[in-house]
Amino acid sequence: MSQRKIGDVILDVKDISLRFGGVKALSGISFDVREHEVRAIIGPNGAGKSSMLNCINGVYQPQEGSIRFRGQTFSHMNSRQVAEMGVARTFQNLALFKGMSVIDNIMSGRNLRMKTNLLQQAFRNPWFGKAEREETEHREFVEKIVDFLEIQAWRKTPVGRLPYGLQKRVDLGRALAMEPTVLLLDEPMAGMNVEEKQDMSRFVLDVNDEFGTTIVLIEHDMGVVMDISDRVVVLDYGKKIGDGTPAEVRANPDVIAAYLGTSH
Repeated sequence: MSQRKIGDVILDVKDISLRFGGVKALSGISFDVREHEVRAIIGPNGAGKSSMLNCINGVYQPQEGSIRFRGQTFSHMNSRQVAEMGVARTFQNLALFKGMSVIDNIMSGRNLRMKTNLLQQAFRNPWFGKAEREETEHREFVEKIVDFLEIQAWRKTPVGRLPYGLQKRVDLGRALAMEPTVLLLDEPMAGMNVEEKQDMSRFVLDVNDEFGTTIVLIEHDMGVVMDISDRVVVLDYGKKIGDGTPAEVRANPDVIAAYLGTSH
């Protein structure tokens, strides 16, 4: 049984509006995320879900509104600054290094944590010993992630040779290597079969439970969302139409109407 306790608000999104030319992608969106919870963002295609994640992690700069993370309010942050604050992200379309091994892909997630740079690592004196020790520590951390995600058998395999479900697991591993406080997952189960979805659901819950990581999740599979989420926010055409527990959202007439006739 999980010992996880939902904490105070860690991420507070206030009145976010995002436009691309004359097109409004998001209109006055507000919701919060509590520490240690699994918070889902759902909605039909084109609802603005990925745009919302892109605002949170600094890829997009919203024209209006602000985002408060761990007590610090920001309206304009770039992706690296957000990552340094403790927010990691996986993407809908895998952005892995296909020719590199599983272990090296996950190691790339440790870059923010490395104190010695490539030049210092290249020259043996006086930095070499320090750089070597640091790399050993990072590799030990990455090996723990490999064990956690049960991908030991593919450690040295180029990622491009792995089946899609395992590639998604590597993508999750690379995000975990950043040791995030908040993990943004953009459709982590898209394109997976039932068994792969069950595995990924288990890993998401284990990350949340064992690491205490707060999860913000976009997912189209409503069964998955209702099973693993603590709270759900619903977007439709860039507007918020529902927010609450899975049971509350499931019974919301606006949410039911938005999903009628869709395949989700």
